[in-house]
Order: sequence, then C-alpha cells, then structure tokens
Amino acid sequence: MLLVSVLACCALLRTVALLIPNIALVQLFEQYALVLPALIVGLFVISSWAYQHSHQRHQAQRTLLQWQSQQQERLEHEVKYKTRALKEALEQAEQRSLEQKELLAYVSHDLRAPVSAIIAYLQLMHRSPSKIDIDKLAAVERSATYQLALIDELVDYAKDELQPPLALNEQLVDLSSLLDELTKYAHALAHRQRNKFSLQIQSMLPVQIYLDGKRLQQAVLNLLSNAAKFTFDGSIDLKLQGKYVGRDKWHLRFEVSDSGSGMEPEVLARIQKSLTASRTHAKRGLGLLIAQRIIEKMTGHLSIDSHLGRGTNAVFFLMVKQVSDSPLFQALMPPPTSDKHSEHKTMQKLEALQEEQKYELEQLARRGNWSDLHAWIDAMDNGTDYQGLVGAVRHALDELDFEQIGNIARTAPLR
Repeated sequence: MLLVSVLACCALLRTVALLIPNIALVQLFEQYALVLPALIVGLFVISSWAYQHSHQRHQAQRTLLQWQSQQQERLEHEVKYKTRALKEALEQAEQRSLEQKELLAYVSHDLRAPVSAIIAYLQLMHRSPSKIDIDKLAAVERSATYQLALIDELVDYAKDELQPPLALNEQLVDLSSLLDELTKYAHALAHRQRNKFSLQIQSMLPVQIYLDGKRLQQAVLNLLSNAAKFTFDGSIDLKLQGKYVGRDKWHLRFEVSDSGSGMEPEVLARIQKSLTASRTHAKRGLGLLIAQRIIEKMTGHLSIDSHLGRGTNAVFFLMVKQVSDSPLFQALMPPPTSDKHSEHKTMQKLEALQEEQKYELEQLARRGNWSDLHAWIDAMDNGTDYQGLVGAVRHALDELDFEQIGNIARTAPLR
C-alpha cells in the first residue's frame, strides 16, 4: 500500500512536469525522481520508529507505575503486618507483666494464712519446749509445707518454668482427709481474733474424688482467711453438702459464713464488680478474687452475699467425679463432748482475785494475745496461791480458748 502511494505520487508529479513547459524543471524532476520516494519512505520509517519508541516508552512507564503500585501495596501490607505483630507482642508483654503481678499478689496474699497457723502453734509450744505436742508440731509442718509450695511456685514462675497461673492438676483426692486438713488450718485462722470455727457436713459425700486438691484448699482457705480478717469474737462456719447426679458425678456446694462486720452495699457491689472484671484487683477483696479465679478455673461459680453488721456468706458449687464404688462419709470425727461436771469442778477450785486482777484477765482474754496471757500466768504462778486459777487459764490457753479464759475471769471469786 505504501509503495502504491509512492508510485502514484511520482506519476502525479511527472504529469505536472510534462504539462509545465519548463525544460529545467523537467530535467530536475528526472534527476531527483528516485530521491523523492526514498525520502518519503525514510520519513515514514522515522515516523514509525518514533511512534514505536514512544509506544514502548509509554508501555515502560505504565509497567513502572504498575510495579511501583505493587511495591507500595506490598510495603503497606508489610507495614500493617509488622504493626499488627508489634501490637500483639506489646499486648502479650503487657499480659505477661499483668500475670506476673497477679501471681505476686496471689502468692503474697496466700503466704499469710500458713504463717498465721505457724505462729499460733509455735506460741503454744514456746511455753514448754520440753513437752512437744506431736499434733501441734504436725500442724506447723503442714503449714510450713504449704507455704513452701507457694514460694516454690513463685520462684518457678520467675524462671519462666511454670505453667500459666492457676493451672489445674486433677488427681485422686481423699475428700475426708482434705477437709480434716482444712479444719486444722481454719481453727488456727479463727483463733487469731478469738473466733470459733465449725465444719458442718450436711449430707453424705464420696471419700475419693478427682480434682486439684491444692487449688480447692487454696480457694477455701482464702475464703476462710477473708472471713477471719473481718470477724472478731464471733463464728466462722464451713458448710458442705453434695448431691449425686449419676454417672459417678457429684454436685458439691461449699459455703463459708461468718458473723463478722459484713459489708455495706456499695462495698459489696464494688467487690462483685471486681470479681466479674477480667483483670481488676480490689484491695479489700483480694482473697475473694483469688478464690473466684480458682473456682472459675474449676468450672464452678462463686457468689457473695453480705449485710452490714450481720456477716458475709460466700457460696460456690463444683461438679466433681468420684472413684467408682467410692465409700461415702458424713462426719469426719465424733463431735467433741464437753465434760460439764469436770468444768464445773474446775470453776469451783478458782482462787479469789482482786477486782483489778479480774478486769485485767478479762481484757487480756478479750484481746486474745497469747504472749500477754503467758506473761500473766508467769506473774501469777508463784507456787500455791493461785494454783487452780493458773491451771485453768493455762489449759484454756493451750486450746486457744480465749472465751473460756474470759469466763474464768468472770467466775473467779472477788477478794
């Protein structure tokens, strides 16, 4: 097509040259007749090359822009990914730090309960080191062992070797033995502020069950410790009942109640809110918070009810599995019987005291300080003048029965 166009142009120019009566022009045309088509072809080739080059340049620009866009998207994606990874790492670091703080709070709080028991029993043995009471020494050993386990847990966690806080280790547990140990701890906790403790098993229970005995003990001791902290000269009760629901499963109900100061509605609401928050601490209710976390981990539920001046009730439920054909029990041991006749005879042998002495002894019993009462016994034990009185006070102090010491002070004749 291009060649046809060039030949047509040449024929047209030749015709024009023949029509024009100009010899010089005709000769010029004949001289350059072949140059003109070559020039036209050259111009066309140059134009084609320029067009192709421009097209390639635009194509390269589009490719470059597309590559830049892809790179920008890739970089933006990487930035988002790195930002998300950094955010997750920061959140994990914060979570880790928070868990460490929580564990420190848990352990530091729980260390107090066994220390109270250790101090109470060591004070009892301090008076007569030559006559070591095996039962009291065993209680001290249990408390020290429990405290050592808590300290080991803290050390292991600091070394990053511990499982997540409050991990459960379910195993075969003798429920009667566990309750027996809890009772001994509870008596020591209660006596610190002259409280009476009682365990009430309100139904038949399986002896052998599967659960984390250490965690259950930790939860109940925190509830008992919290009750003992806000109860003075009162009572603390642990009530337990169970219902068999089939397939070796039992529904257990635990209740810790006290006759303490109770809580105002605002304080109770604040503590209940802290129990439902994921990571919130309440200074007054840290023991409740620890117990609640453990109970929740054991798929249970803790509820708190308190009235100002009427005490507090903490109730939680657990579903446990018994060992097949496990024997049942209800009473850990026969209830203690008091020998009223012997007690009456002891009261009759009390020597007379002056009014100031009676008042001093009653106040010491009310405060419940073992060291002060021991000093009072040493001061009064001068041979035969107060032999019956000193013996009665010493016996009551050995049992940490401060209420009985108060009765002795009021019953002793007035000199």
